[in-house]
Amino acid sequence: ESKAKTKAERDALAMASWVEYRAAKARAEEEEVKRKAAEALERRKKDAAERQERADRCLMQAMGRAMTTSAKRNRAEVKKAEINRLDRVLEDIRRERAVLVQGG
Repeated sequence: ESKAKTKAERDALAMASWVEYRAAKARAEEEEVKRKAAEALERRKKDAAERQERADRCLMQAMGRAMTTSAKRNRAEVKKAEINRLDRVLEDIRRERAVLVQGG
């Protein structure tokens, strides 16, 4: 009977050991999953930040190009207006000269 009891105790100890081992292994696996999930989250955050940075740069470049285009357009319009004004002044001078030539 004591041999049976000793074997039963040994079996119980072995079973308890096995359960503890499996529990420890499960905890380690859980920690590994958490670690990998945290790393993946950090990578996604970093990628998102880089994409946002690129988008911001592209937007700034596009705004710069638009401003440059707008400024060029404005300069062209100002030049065109100045040319039109000078054409009118020149036309006035020609008319005045014609009057002076005819009248004089």
